[in-house]
Amino acid sequence: MKHSNFEFSLWLLLPFLTLPSFAFGKAAQSDMQTPVSLDWTTLGKLDYQSGNVPREINAIFGKTVRLKGFMVPVEDSQSEVTEFLLVPNALACVHVPPPPPNYIVHVRMKPGKNIEVAHVAVTVDGMLSVTKVKGGLFAASYEMTGDTVKKIHDPNSEWWNWRN
Repeated sequence: MKHSNFEFSLWLLLPFLTLPSFAFGKAAQSDMQTPVSLDWTTLGKLDYQSGNVPREINAIFGKTVRLKGFMVPVEDSQSEVTEFLLVPNALACVHVPPPPPNYIVHVRMKPGKNIEVAHVAVTVDGMLSVTKVKGGLFAASYEMTGDTVKKIHDPNSEWWNWRN
């Protein structure tokens, strides 16, 4: 039995026509949502002693956020890490005195994402949650699952290299 070119083309397309809707639907689109810009003033409104979470922070739950800051590695490697602290300025460190917990975000990158340690300001995109995180030298009120980390290379930005 001989098939026409049209029938043959339909057979080639059949697997794509029967894919579940989630393959091209909302699940794929949510990964590409535009991050909500977040600032340290907003994060600082969290009362880390009482646990009172303000409306501005509740409004971002479940959304991808973008936050600028500086990396403080918590792993021994000084070249690539999978987790780090994000702090509001280059002089903030986990040594005495560390910033208050509501000004520290503990970032864990998604599995398989190693990030180069940056000695300049960065923007981090990811999902933020309010939680108490305690490490040997730090306490943080926030945790983020990091999607991307980008260095800020704009010398006109207040967030650029603090050493310049």
